[in-house]
Amino acid sequence: MKNLLLTMLASVGSVAAAAPAQAAYNITFAEVDGNIQVSGSGSLDLAGLVATGQGTGTTTIYPGGAAVLLGDRAYTNADTYQGKMTWTPWGTTDAQDYIPGTGQRVGVLAYYNTLVVPTAYRSGTELGVSTLTLANATFASLGLKTGSYGVSWNGASTPQITINIGSTGGAVPEPATWGLMIAGFGAIGVVMRRRPPRLAVAS
Repeated sequence: MKNLLLTMLASVGSVAAAAPAQAAYNITFAEVDGNIQVSGSGSLDLAGLVATGQGTGTTTIYPGGAAVLLGDRAYTNADTYQGKMTWTPWGTTDAQDYIPGTGQRVGVLAYYNTLVVPTAYRSGTELGVSTLTLANATFASLGLKTGSYGVSWNGASTPQITINIGSTGGAVPEPATWGLMIAGFGAIGVVMRRRPPRLAVAS
């Protein structure tokens, strides 16, 4: 039985190792104490995008154009890339510019088919957390629509950037995680089936 369990776990471990980790950057909007807090983290896949030079742009949020640039307003080191982007507006208001934030400049201007990343960023590497804070603002005042919105480029089947506004439910486990969960349940089932029944003792 022990060998069987080890074989099951080893095979699932090899599947988990073989499952490629897809680059993905997540941006979350939350209402906190009368302000809107925006934070972004993750990694970005630059494959298929064309480098178009340097240009930081100002920190901004433009719901109608699926645009958000995070980071410190004083941050000056950023590169731009372009490619055909697929996106959906997540609000109705015009751009809000010069928003205070922290971290490196990173974000997307989907209506311009433009991605902004820190200078010399290597595709697929993890980015630190970048933020924005809009004081005295709510989703309603900015015309933001709660939900989850994706931005992808060059025909990708899954979003490279996901924008979550408000409560959007729990995250979906990745395939490798599902594999480990199933293996765990299977191992428990094997142990329970092989456990000898307890004999009732007459009193």
